[in-house]
Amino acid sequence: MRSCAWSLSSKHTVCLRVQTLVSLGATRRLVRKRQPFSKSPLVSCSAGQGNSTPTTSSGSAPLPASVTNLEAASVTMTALVSRPGFVLAAAVGFCVIAFDVNNPASLHFLPHNIDQPAHAWVKANLPTPIKNLVAEKLVSDLFITGGIAGWVLAGAAGISKSGWNGIKRLAIALLLYVFGGGSIQHGDPFVVNQLKTHFQRLRPSDILNTYAFPSGHTTAAVFIMGTLLCVLLPPLTINNDSTKNSRLQTVVTSAALPLWVVATVTTATGRVLGDAHWVSDTMAGACLGAGLVSVTTILCSKLAADVKQ
Repeated sequence: MRSCAWSLSSKHTVCLRVQTLVSLGATRRLVRKRQPFSKSPLVSCSAGQGNSTPTTSSGSAPLPASVTNLEAASVTMTALVSRPGFVLAAAVGFCVIAFDVNNPASLHFLPHNIDQPAHAWVKANLPTPIKNLVAEKLVSDLFITGGIAGWVLAGAAGISKSGWNGIKRLAIALLLYVFGGGSIQHGDPFVVNQLKTHFQRLRPSDILNTYAFPSGHTTAAVFIMGTLLCVLLPPLTINNDSTKNSRLQTVVTSAALPLWVVATVTTATGRVLGDAHWVSDTMAGACLGAGLVSVTTILCSKLAADVKQ
């Protein structure tokens, strides 16, 4: 009898232990299902509070909310342009084009294979009114005019939102605009004017009597649109507690590079179809404008870093 009672007691104890282990496993699975899952391997949010605190994936010290916003937009046009290597690449591109076009010892690949054929096509197929009005004026000035309007709106909104920081960003952009990247009526900014005077390349037609290399319109369009998309607009989209602004940030960061490319190609095409520039003029202008955008973005990034410190 004692052995039977001991056997029943042992079986009952084993059953209780099995039931306890099963219930613990179910509880753990339920907790895992309820825990939030972060898609980013770098940043996650701690659960439990209404205002979640961003932390690293290892669960170490929390990151500032502004850092997560910048990391979320790390693969953007702004991140690309703000690298010093981008300035170097733009400068190398400009020097290669300038050497091929203007140096007597070069192979003159661009003038022989691109510039002359494009000019011959425009001269044979486009009537003068189309070249003067549509190509040279409307197409060439489209993104310059639109970009300046964007500067006014984004600059005012940035000053309203950020105060002195917005004023400093706009001041840096305006300084580079006047120095080399802007569109100045009845003339070119300092850098473009000095380069044209140095190279003294004649235009493909007698529409304008000034020098051609590099294209001031293309430089201005690339700089104005690039600065708008990389410097003036991104600070307006960063709002840590607004879902609507997060969506706006996604739209701006995803559309910036394609829009910049469209502005560059459209302006350069207008200058070539208007017979005001050789194709290589617009290529050099695009490199110059891109380099100035990079310098502006780097300066404004340093300003933002100083403000955070």
